[in-house]
Amino acid sequence: MADVFESPKWGLLLPTTDTQGPPPIVTSERVIFLEGEKVRALGPDGKEVWAGTWDAFSSEDRSGGDRGFPFLRQVSPEVVAVVDGGRAACEGLDKDSYDTRVALFSIADGKVIKEVVLRGTEGEAPQPGEIGLGFFLGGDPQGTASVVLPDGEVKELPPVEGEGTEGAATIGNTALTITGDYGGASGFAGPGYDSASLAPSPKHTLGSVQASNANNWAVGRFVIPMGEPVYRVFDASNGDLLSEPKCDPVEADEIVMSPSRSWGVLGPMRIDREGQATCIGEEGQRKVRLTAVTDEGRSFGLASQSGGDDVLVDVSATGDISTAPLPEGAAPPVGVMKDGRAIHFDPHTGTLTANPIKED
Repeated sequence: MADVFESPKWGLLLPTTDTQGPPPIVTSERVIFLEGEKVRALGPDGKEVWAGTWDAFSSEDRSGGDRGFPFLRQVSPEVVAVVDGGRAACEGLDKDSYDTRVALFSIADGKVIKEVVLRGTEGEAPQPGEIGLGFFLGGDPQGTASVVLPDGEVKELPPVEGEGTEGAATIGNTALTITGDYGGASGFAGPGYDSASLAPSPKHTLGSVQASNANNWAVGRFVIPMGEPVYRVFDASNGDLLSEPKCDPVEADEIVMSPSRSWGVLGPMRIDREGQATCIGEEGQRKVRLTAVTDEGRSFGLASQSGGDDVLVDVSATGDISTAPLPEGAAPPVGVMKDGRAIHFDPHTGTLTANPIKED
């Protein structure tokens, strides 16, 4: 463990697989992860607070899915969802179909908010998007986009006039339609705005939602065909522009939030309470990927370069940057809980630990 962290207050060894999934979801009061066909949540002391199950597909009936089923996703500050997909047997003369099931759990106590089923066809289940709980089922002449909101409400999104539909996304309670043609997404539309209205210029005709904080912030990616992308942080509920960072989040699709959700990090971006993004690392320096942030804005992550060893990045609340060597096999934290406990996760060994952060 790097010297900026104390010895762990607790640790846990999770079962490992050949295809270990993403790191656990870390909030102020909970560390949440999948263990087989069970959702588990630990408190700040490392003890289990709740565990839950869902109407899971059997291993024989489960689909592979683009992201691999089942998977866990935070969909609001209060709610996590398990998404599962596979072949469902129908009764009577109805044909079997490939369905997608969504189970919504309260982060605080594990209460099942709702379990919903999105029906598919004989050959295809509604496919989940990258952001939130948006789904797309292909069809002729075009497919159907639908969303599951954090309270379990299911909405089918109407087509955007003059545009084809390629998918959907949710950011908290906000639903967005992903637009495009012939299997290629090229834009998005939200309540009262779209990617064209948020784009830096009319030449930036390709737009996509790169990431969200599962509440209100979104990061849009805008491209002039054959040009370099630019990024904008905006309020997903109304399209208000918050900041224009000059760095690339490098395919990250989740803004990691501080315990009180006042600060966020995404790739090399550190985003303050007002949604203003600051880029850490400049051209010619190591590539930075921030992975955790405190309520004061102190951020941690990894800096790497081709042919060189990775180092831990420690960005102070005032923006001062320091680096430290990482012991062999060590990794930066994946989130911070209340009382300044940094959560570390090693996907190779399944080791999960909570290490207090030393004072700046």
